[in-house]
Amino acid sequence: PLDSPYRVYPARGLTPERLARVLRLADEGDLALQAELFEEMEERDALLFSLLQTRKLAVIGLDWRLEPAEEGRDARRILRAVEEVWWDLPLEDLMLDLLSAIPQGVSLVAVAWEWDGLLWRPKAFRWVHPGSLVYRSEEDRFYLASQERPEGEALPYGGAIEHRYRARSGLPTRAGLMRSVAWLYLFKHYALKDWVVFAEVYGQPYRIGKYDPAAGEEERRRLEEAVRALGADAAGVISKDTEIEILEAAKGQGPDVYERLIRLCNREMAQAVLGQTLTSSEGDGGSYALAKVHERVRIDLLRADARALAKTLREGLLKPFVAFNFGPEFLDLAPFVVPEVEEEKDLESRARVLQTLLGMGLSIPEAWLREEFGVPAPDP
Repeated sequence: PLDSPYRVYPARGLTPERLARVLRLADEGDLALQAELFEEMEERDALLFSLLQTRKLAVIGLDWRLEPAEEGRDARRILRAVEEVWWDLPLEDLMLDLLSAIPQGVSLVAVAWEWDGLLWRPKAFRWVHPGSLVYRSEEDRFYLASQERPEGEALPYGGAIEHRYRARSGLPTRAGLMRSVAWLYLFKHYALKDWVVFAEVYGQPYRIGKYDPAAGEEERRRLEEAVRALGADAAGVISKDTEIEILEAAKGQGPDVYERLIRLCNREMAQAVLGQTLTSSEGDGGSYALAKVHERVRIDLLRADARALAKTLREGLLKPFVAFNFGPEFLDLAPFVVPEVEEEKDLESRARVLQTLLGMGLSIPEAWLREEFGVPAPDP
């Protein structure tokens, strides 16, 4: 459990064998090492951090609204009570914490409630590190572990909001996006380390000082000092009878190999996180039409993320609010959380279609056209 200040830092010296062991432990229900590894991966890899931030902030940046569960009087009354509390909550911070389920597979936010004399209100939220969770597959339930209770204990109803991300069917411990990119991360950083070593060896010219075998110790020392004064590394003092050959990297075996592998891993990471690659990095080729197809795939991901988060907020926060303040018999009247996901309109294509329709004699109201294309009416 990660309720102590001590960390294992599993990303340090990560090997294929160690990665496989970490993932296997998570499959058995122990999330501590996997959760810490995924957290380190996001910290250490700038591209991965940027991709995940893009995915999360796209959801947080949406407009959200509340809708009554039905048109009855009780539903409207409950909606008004929820609205009094809803807009005072730190929604952006809460959503960001819950959306950490995208890389991790699950996110748990503990909720503290207080009585204000009229209503039970959520007073504070605290994100729980997924490494402190224990998963029991026979119950399909997460328990909160501690040093005193390593086997985990269940939180009371309303005591936490649990958000799960389902990249695929199966165990929630294997559902996070980081499971898909963990091997890419490993291979990418192997290539990056090798590239750094290559740069150390071949990136700085050697400076060789040659001395006569009959030279004295003082002459050798002065020559060495003169050579080292030219730079910090790649310096040496040798005899004239000695030769050093610096081998250049063969074509296809130099930095291009590492760069190509890193680019490949970056593209695959972008594909896994954003659902597309063309808008994730500069310099990648591709047609405009293909880019628009990829953009639509990303809209689908955004819509799915937003709907899943909306469901979690209703089940984990609004329903307990209704149960505490109106009774469990009114649970189904908890308001719906609705994200407003609007796909960008392709006005150019639409204009061509309308031009064709007008050429066929179809009559289109001017007011509709102005509203559709955002063209203001002329001043009277």
